[in-house]
Amino acid sequence: MSGDLWVCRACDLATLAAELRPSRILSIAEPGFRNPTPAGIGPDRHLHLHFDDIPEPIPGYLAPSERHVASIIDLAADLADTDRILVHCQAGISRSSAAALIMLAVRNPGHERDIARRLRQAGPWFVPNRLMVDIADRLIGRGALLSAALASMGPPTVLRNSRPVQLPLRVSAASMSDRTLP
Repeated sequence: MSGDLWVCRACDLATLAAELRPSRILSIAEPGFRNPTPAGIGPDRHLHLHFDDIPEPIPGYLAPSERHVASIIDLAADLADTDRILVHCQAGISRSSAAALIMLAVRNPGHERDIARRLRQAGPWFVPNRLMVDIADRLIGRGALLSAALASMGPPTVLRNSRPVQLPLRVSAASMSDRTLP
């Protein structure tokens, strides 16, 4: 069994967690808001990060930091190839898709553009948070490969509410087909 990464909105978390029974959950929310841990998931398997969805530091808002992005990188490195991880933010569009791009890049060095292409195909509404990706580039130490991959995605081609998206944890010829739930 190969592992996968799911991206969704906060409102889909409880239902999707009950259906998928993920190994881990990453919740990204605004400061002061905490998403409850779904039933059946131990609190030690649920990482909560809190920062605003902004592409650059803005006074009065909490920008994603190196500490936040390092937590995402560490989580990705800690996953087994058979794990299932559920990643969400409020709308399932920006912070969660950036976290997915970062996590999959950590697990698949050298495949950043392919991961970005798959991310765009699976979620044409995704707009990964640029600041998170820029920070990850510095922390991962691969030059600007993630930022270049993000730029290669281009703008979203669909503007609507997102739906849950599944991506394989490992890039391979067999994992070329990504799945989106209706």
